[in-house]
Parts: sequence; structure tokens; C-alpha cells
Amino acid sequence: MAIGMMGRLKVNALMGLMKLERAVRGRVLDEKDEFNHSFGSDRLWNESYYFNFFEHRNGLGGFTRIGILPNQKTVVGILALYSPDGAALLFKNDPPISENPDNLETGPLVYKRVVPGKDWKISFQGGMVRIPEPRKLLQRETIAPDSVEMPEVALELEFKGVSPIFDYHHLDPRAFSEHIVEHKIPLLALRNAAKVASFHYEQSGTVRGRIRIGSQDYDFQGSGHRDHSWGVRDWKAPSFWRWMTAQFGTELSLNLSRAVIGRMEVFAGFMFHDGKNHPIRRFELETEFEPGDLIQKHLRIHAEDVSGKTVIFEGEAVNPIPLVLEEEGHRTLVVEALTRYRWKNHECYGISEFLKQLG
Repeated sequence: MAIGMMGRLKVNALMGLMKLERAVRGRVLDEKDEFNHSFGSDRLWNESYYFNFFEHRNGLGGFTRIGILPNQKTVVGILALYSPDGAALLFKNDPPISENPDNLETGPLVYKRVVPGKDWKISFQGGMVRIPEPRKLLQRETIAPDSVEMPEVALELEFKGVSPIFDYHHLDPRAFSEHIVEHKIPLLALRNAAKVASFHYEQSGTVRGRIRIGSQDYDFQGSGHRDHSWGVRDWKAPSFWRWMTAQFGTELSLNLSRAVIGRMEVFAGFMFHDGKNHPIRRFELETEFEPGDLIQKHLRIHAEDVSGKTVIFEGEAVNPIPLVLEEEGHRTLVVEALTRYRWKNHECYGISEFLKQLG
């Protein structure tokens, strides 16, 4: 869509406001941001740490998250593994908050900071529920206790950051301002974006270690991605979001995010290439869904960053795990799909995360 003279004036004014806000805020991420932050009084305030990891030789992968809810006095820990045979393994635990929540652990799931801003260790030792057909999680069927398989799992992984940390506040001012003007988004709608973690950063990296599932041992040599966010997180606020990560070797890694919150559509992310993070300028996503329109099947992405680099790549969701979050009678679907991405002659595994409100 072409922007006329009045539109260009609005774009320039918004760019000026964004630059002024950054100058006044004057906040730069540092090592302290790898730890927990002071929190407000909102019940939904959440400090979240997330990692995903993929072994490109055999399709083994997974994701894990520890979320700290200080005003609910609890910690939520999740670990999910994508087995090469198409099954999923799940662990969830929500114990009371510890006296020192900077110790990131929830039962057998433990995160350790090795080098703040770069290196982490993730460990797990315990039983996980094996789901032979993860799509059936949507059917909310009751599983007979004596039919549940719970193999013992041992996981020791090291995440090493490859890209610098990317602060989601570092959107390109011109791209974001043009998006606001083109879509005629009211400035008051920007407030809604703060309902989904107002502070947020991301990083791509390598992942090395070992995973044992039952009697099967895997030497893990792959890639991964992590994020850390803090602030109010209201799962009901966005009507949908799309979040994707992929690492095409040393040549390119990327993170793309798009969400609709009220009347506000926001996008963010970066491409890492030539030794630097480059904020996303724009991207388009075409999605083919499985029957029922709830689970993503095929993705086609056209993305451009502020350096002018453009990539067109495709993704196939090969093992989607649909998770339904329920709070106060409301249901939110989050589909975490192991996704095979293809770009030029490169192929890798990554993740595509799609959120939809079920009501």
C-alpha cells in the first residue's frame, strides 16, 4: 500500500516519538536482565524463560519453559520432547515459588546460567508422559491410568548463544511507523501490546549434550533458540499470534513474530547473518491448516530485514503438539509444532507456535 504525503508526515512524527521514547527510557539490556526483575501487583505478572532445541540429523527436538508467577506464589515448569518416531513426551509441574526464585528449577527440571547473556545448562531427570499421537490432545479424551506410558528421561544440554541478544524494543522505527499508518491503528491500541510481556528478548544458538529416553541414548548436536520475557502475560489478550524460529546453519538464523491484540497488530523479530542481528522490516506468512483450521500444516514465509536481505522459505509442521490453556473458564489453544524448514538448498528443524482463542 502506497503512503501519501500526509501518511509520510505521520510516519515521520511516529518515528520521532519512538526515538524520543528510547532516549528518555535510556534502558539497555545488561547481565542483570538475565535474572528475575522487580514485579508489580498484577496477578498475571510473569517472568518467563524459554528454550527450544533441535537435532537436524534425526528430528529429535523439544522445548521447555519455566514461568514464575510471583503474585500467585507459583512456578510453572514445562518440558516437551519430539520423539523421532512421531510421539511426544510431556512433563509439567507447578510447585510453590521457592525462597530464591533466581534458582530456576521446578522439580527435576533445572536451568543454570553459565555465562549471563550467552551460555546456559538445562537438565532433567524423571518420568515423562508419552503421547503416541499428540494431535489427540485436542480431543480432551480421558486416558486410562494403566495405559499411560511414562519412560524415564535424562537430559543434559548446553545452550551457547551464537547471535547477540535481540531486544524486542529495538524494532525498526520506520518499519513500525509505516505499519501503524498503513493499517490505521489508533495509538491508544498500543497499550494493549503491554498485556503480553512488555519486556522481551531473544537469542539463537547451538545446543550440545545427551538425551536418554528409556533405553535409547541420543548424542545431541544441534541448534536452538531462547527467549526471556517479563511483565503482565494475559493469555486471553491476543486473538492470535504466530511465532517461528529457524537456524539454517551458520549462514542464517531468524525469529519472526506477529500478534493481534485488540485492534493492534504487532510484528517483531530479527535475522542473524554476517555476524549481526538485523531487525525485521516486514514479513508475509501464508498458512495451510489441517482439517478443522486449528493446527498448522504448511507455511510459506517472505521476510525482509532492515539491511535489505530478503528470504523466502517454507515450513512443514511434522509433529504438532496442541496445548490447551484453561483459566477462569476460558480456553486458549497454543500449537507448538516441530517444523521442517527449507530455504534454498538448506533444510533445518525449528518451531512454529500458533495461538488461537477457543473461548
